[in-house]
Amino acid sequence: MTQYEESEDIYIPEAIIKKILEKDIERAKEKMGKNLETVSDILEDLREELEHDKKLSTVYPDTSAIPTTCGADGSYTIQRLLGWDLVQVAAIIVEGMTPPQNTRYWADPKFFVHSSIVARMDGNTNVLRGTMVKLELHLIRHAPHEVKFIDGSIKTPFIYFHQAFKQIEQNNVSEELYQIFLERTDDVIAPYSDETGDRLEFPTIEESLSDYALILTNENGRSDRYYVAVPKAITTSYLTEYLQNKVDDKESKNSIKVLIDDRGLLNLMLNPHELVGPFDVVKQENEGDERLHFTSGKFPKYTKIFNDKIIPELEKWKVYYYKLPKGGVVRFEVPSVVANHKSKLRKVITGIVHNTQAYPAILEPYPLYLADKMVKSTTYTLKIVREQLLYHALSGNLNVNIDPYNLVLLFNMYRTREG
Repeated sequence: MTQYEESEDIYIPEAIIKKILEKDIERAKEKMGKNLETVSDILEDLREELEHDKKLSTVYPDTSAIPTTCGADGSYTIQRLLGWDLVQVAAIIVEGMTPPQNTRYWADPKFFVHSSIVARMDGNTNVLRGTMVKLELHLIRHAPHEVKFIDGSIKTPFIYFHQAFKQIEQNNVSEELYQIFLERTDDVIAPYSDETGDRLEFPTIEESLSDYALILTNENGRSDRYYVAVPKAITTSYLTEYLQNKVDDKESKNSIKVLIDDRGLLNLMLNPHELVGPFDVVKQENEGDERLHFTSGKFPKYTKIFNDKIIPELEKWKVYYYKLPKGGVVRFEVPSVVANHKSKLRKVITGIVHNTQAYPAILEPYPLYLADKMVKSTTYTLKIVREQLLYHALSGNLNVNIDPYNLVLLFNMYRTREG
């Protein structure tokens, strides 16, 4: 047996390592080589298609007017204990790199976090995700910055909200998580704005849906606020599907379907400062395709908000890809009011470039990178919660007449889910 010193929990049979080195890597190398050869053969043709359709342009950042920026990210964790679920949901917002002409709005990152023990229910994960995006949207909507980066696709909150409501309708959620998703807690960020001293309260779902609607419309076209969604893990291929629809030759179509995603393909194709797009965030490939729709018989008020306000605006958002002057290609999503206005689009690109050049290896705006690192680290605080609860149980503070050994067993952790 081979034990890695980095973690006492990882044990790997030597035969597995030998097989990977002798066979699996060799097969992967051969497959990668064939795909890269295929890609290199069609790069020029693909670039010509983009140029012909005016989907390729050059945009330089405006270094004389660098916007203030921030980025928000969230996380959720469920530790399956023998007796209950130990849960935590958090969202953190971080200020970006300060422009030379500005001072900072915040001395420290701002956050909401909630930890608790709840009854084990199958739908708890979905409602925690819904609560996570609820908090992210509230933080980002009320931030006093010009360019506000949202982690993930702008479609993600819609998906997570829909899943959460479905689980609540099926009575598949613990009562506490149900209440936290719909209502507020006593958590307050004070001050949320160091300049004005404004407070920000843990939001209700109604407040967060209002935040979502205002983000989607860019606060009804407000000219000094720019909402930008920046997905890290990309599963939707806008570029390759678009190019396949432009190519008639069957062999060329198959060549586009290679083992590489949109950003990887464009990273080989584009020069620094080149912009590709726009594409529709909500893809309607055929006229008969079914539109997004939200249904909830238990919550008709929220159904109306989604179908009348959120979905129509969500369908107007656009996707772009931009080759950074230092680094690779970043994908971002913006509302139509930004996509249709060259100076606003340039402002967004300026904010992205300013927050990626100090650390070129980070292929996302710096405040999103920091927020992601910070909020994922909150997982470790659940260990503190677990240990403190076990301490109180064993110390007699709970006034329960249960054998200490059995109490310890109740806190035995056998699985953790997080995101």
